[in-house]
Amino acid sequence: MRMDSQNPFPAPSGKNDGRDLLAALEMALSWLQANMTPINRLNVFPVPDGDTGTNMFLTMQAGVESARESGSDSAAAVARAAYEGALVGARGNSGVILSQIVRGISVGLASSDVIGNRALAQAFNEAALAGYDAVAEPVEGTMLTVARRAGETALASNLPESDLAGLLDEVSRAARQAVIETPQQLAVLAEANVVDAGGEGVAVIYEGLRMFFAGEELPEGATDERDEEAFARFAAEHAGDEHGFCTQFLVDGHDLDLEEMRLWMTANTDSAVVVGDPSRIRVHVHTDMPGQILNYAVPLGTVSRISIENMDLQQADQFAAVQAPEPDLVPPPPAGLVAVAAGEGFARLFADFGATVVKGGQTMNPSVAEIASAIADAPTDEVMVLPNNKNIILAAEGAAEVSEKKVHVLASKSVPQGLAAALAYVPTLAADRNLAAMDGAIRQTTSIEVTRAVRDARVNEVEVGEGQYMVLVDGDVVAAHDDRGQALAVGLAGLGDLDPEFVSVYWGADATESEAAALEDDFLGKWPEAEFETLAGGQDHYDFVIGIE
Repeated sequence: MRMDSQNPFPAPSGKNDGRDLLAALEMALSWLQANMTPINRLNVFPVPDGDTGTNMFLTMQAGVESARESGSDSAAAVARAAYEGALVGARGNSGVILSQIVRGISVGLASSDVIGNRALAQAFNEAALAGYDAVAEPVEGTMLTVARRAGETALASNLPESDLAGLLDEVSRAARQAVIETPQQLAVLAEANVVDAGGEGVAVIYEGLRMFFAGEELPEGATDERDEEAFARFAAEHAGDEHGFCTQFLVDGHDLDLEEMRLWMTANTDSAVVVGDPSRIRVHVHTDMPGQILNYAVPLGTVSRISIENMDLQQADQFAAVQAPEPDLVPPPPAGLVAVAAGEGFARLFADFGATVVKGGQTMNPSVAEIASAIADAPTDEVMVLPNNKNIILAAEGAAEVSEKKVHVLASKSVPQGLAAALAYVPTLAADRNLAAMDGAIRQTTSIEVTRAVRDARVNEVEVGEGQYMVLVDGDVVAAHDDRGQALAVGLAGLGDLDPEFVSVYWGADATESEAAALEDDFLGKWPEAEFETLAGGQDHYDFVIGIE
C-alpha cells in the first residue's frame, strides 16, 4: 500500500472499481484543497461569485463524502453518489457547474461497475455536455471550455482499454492547455492577466484523478502565478462595479419543471445556472431582488439551503485583499439563527431561511426557557436571535444570559424586520460577518400592522372605538376607522418621505389572499416604483402585517 502521513492514499488496486474511483476522487479533492487559495486569487471581479476555489472545493467535498457513504464497490454507484452529494452541496456558479460535470461523469459510468477507457472517455465527454447544458448562455474561455477540450481529447484517444493512467494523462494535459489559452478567449482574463479560475479548478481535479491512477504521490503544494501588478491595476479599474446578490437554493418537490424554471430564471436574473431533475433542482443566480426569486420558487416545492451573498461587499473584500498577501484560509465557525414567529406562514418562512423557530408573538410571548431551549437546539455554538416583537426582546436577552453558547440578540421589533434580517443572513458565515448586514436590514424596514380594537381607547392622541380597524406603524397606533381601507390610507399618509423598493403584505388567519392583493393599488399609488408582493403569514388577530423596505 502507498500510504504515509503526507500522502494518505492507497495505491490503485488494478481493479479499476468503485473503491479505486473513490480513492481517486479523494486524491483529486486533496489536490483541489491544496490549490484552493491560488484558485481564489484568480477570481475576476466582473463576475464576483464568492471564491471560486472555495466553492469548487466545498462542492467536491460534498460529492466525495456522499460517495464515501455509498460504501459500494461499483464505479457506477460511487459516481452517482458523488453527483447527488455535489448537487446538494454545490456552492456558487462554479460549484453548480462542477456538480453537473460530476453528473456527466456519472452518466458516462452508469453501466460500469469496473472502469474501462471507453466508458471513461464517454464520461469526460458527458461531463462537458452536462456543463454546457447547465448554462443558458455558455461563454468560452471558462471552465466549460476546459471540460469540453478534455472530453474531446478523451474521445479521440486510442489507448488500450485498461490504460486509465494513460488516458487521464492525455485528458489532464488537454485541460491544462485549455486553461493556459483562456485569456485568449475572454478579454476580461487578458485584462487582469490571469487564467480562468473555474477552468483551473477543473484542470486541478483532473490532475488529481490522473495522479492516483498513475500511482503518484500528492505534491507538497501549489504555485501561485498571478501577476500582482496587472491584477491590482484591474482591481482598481473595476472597484466601482455593481453586481447585486448571489442567490442560491435547492427546491425539492414532485414533477418540477426544470426547463420552465431555467427559462424564468434566465429571463429575470443574471448568471443563471439551474440544474437537477423533476424531484430536486439547484438554483444559482445573480439578482438585485433575491426576495422576488425566492417568492417565485417557494410555491413550487420545499426550498432549502438558501444562500444570499452581497457581491458588492465581496468585491470590496477582494479589492482590499489585493493590497495585502492573502492569509491561510481558516473559515470561521458559522452562526445559527433563532426566530420567534406566530403563524404557520411566518414559521415556514423563517425555517426556509435556516432558522430554528420559537412559536410565539404579539399575544403569546415565549418564555426565557422556551427561547433558551431553541438556542440549545440550534446546531451551532454561536447563535443570533430575532425576537420580532419589542415585548420579547427582554426574554431573548434573558435566554442569552443563561445559555452556554455565545448569543447575539438583534433588536427586531416586528416580523417584517425579522424577515428582512433573515433574508440578509448567510448560514455559512460567522456572526461578525452577519450582524452588520442583518442590523442594517432591520433599520431599513418599516412595519405596518392592521388589527381590530377590542375596546374603546385613546392611544397616541388617536381615538379608537371598539371594533374599529387600527393601523400601527412600528408598534405605534397612528389611525383608527370603521373602514379598513380608510384606516390604512390615514396610516400611509403619515409615512412621510419613505422611498421603498419592496412592499410585502402578509395576510393573517382572518384575512384572505385576495384581500391582501386588493391593497396593491393603495401602496403602488403612493410608491409606484416599489415591488409589491403578498404572502401567507397565518398570524392571529392581525389581518395584515406589512413590511416596507
